[in-house]
Amino acid sequence: MKRNNPNTDELFRRGERRSDGYFFWGYTTKVKKDGTFVEIWLHPERYVSLRNKALSARMAGYVRKSGRAPRNSRRLSKEELAEAMRLVSFQMEMNSGLPLSDEDKSFLLTGM
Repeated sequence: MKRNNPNTDELFRRGERRSDGYFFWGYTTKVKKDGTFVEIWLHPERYVSLRNKALSARMAGYVRKSGRAPRNSRRLSKEELAEAMRLVSFQMEMNSGLPLSDEDKSFLLTGM
């Protein structure tokens, strides 16, 4: 049995953030003594690494199956990557339901 998120009373979804900053990745097949599955919580850096790896694998599978590269498959510049990471982190913060300070909002929106 999968444990529900106490905040939403729904099952945990990949990418949900815990109060200590760790991200939910999934469940294992091991069962705890209380009858629920063991949960996998990842450090933020590890979460981003695994998420990027999963996205790259999905994109590679698309290229193998279709025989063509996806649109806009060029590599991002460092500035574009930094902007994308800032937007993704902002979206993750907004989805986590945790309040952001005004300073955090300012930094995420302006980069300063």
